[in-house]
Amino acid sequence: MAIKNLDRFMGKSINGALERALGKMQSAPESDPNPTPSQSTSLANCSSRDYYQIPGSSIVIAKEESLKGLNWYKTHEELQKQKLRMPLVPEFMSHFMNVLDAYKGNSQLHYADDSLVPEGEVEDFYKYLTTNYKNGCWTWLDAFFKEENGIWQIRHNHKFDKGSLIAGKTEVLESCLRKDCQVELDFNKQGMPIKKTKKQEYSQGNSIIYLHPRNEAVARFNAGSGRAVLYCLRFPSGANPALGVFACAEGATPKKSRSKNGN
Repeated sequence: MAIKNLDRFMGKSINGALERALGKMQSAPESDPNPTPSQSTSLANCSSRDYYQIPGSSIVIAKEESLKGLNWYKTHEELQKQKLRMPLVPEFMSHFMNVLDAYKGNSQLHYADDSLVPEGEVEDFYKYLTTNYKNGCWTWLDAFFKEENGIWQIRHNHKFDKGSLIAGKTEVLESCLRKDCQVELDFNKQGMPIKKTKKQEYSQGNSIIYLHPRNEAVARFNAGSGRAVLYCLRFPSGANPALGVFACAEGATPKKSRSKNGN
């Protein structure tokens, strides 16, 4: 099935420049018949104030994108060399929701060393994830979508092994929206939206634009002028000078989402 470039949504540009030159398409990542939970990553490679905690997990995620200008495959390869990895969709959307809650005063955002992120930085990062503030964020996510015999799969936990990118885990895609639309901030366990908004207009901090999975496409997240978008329709071989990744590592002590009073 061909994946068409979609550059406008509701009359507005949602992707800046087209990925005009995709080059030679790389083969789809293989699915590991004997998957391991995840590749090995190391918190020791992370400066404690350059990473945020993701509540409810041992994962920390970078404050800024790195490895800009690389395609999805090459980004995985370079992250693995650094003992880091790409965020899964549910990890990134959980982080996104925690930042929104912290900005609204309903929770707190913490650095990797467990110290509290100042309110001014929380506000800046909230704007970075939801608007074109500082040109807006743009990150690859670790999800490859594949339709086989009428069944949709989501492949993730990718790692390089003997020169090939292998999916450490393959799951049937859970019930989620299968149309391009504005969605509420309500996600299934795989981080995919499940409910569209009644009013199909972007509301900063209350909704996102969602472009549903296409065959052999990968996921990424982008914020810009009048939009925050979860894309599930782009070729993994495409690249853009502004597109990077919020690198992740494991090893933090799992923390529950905490209210502003610390409970």
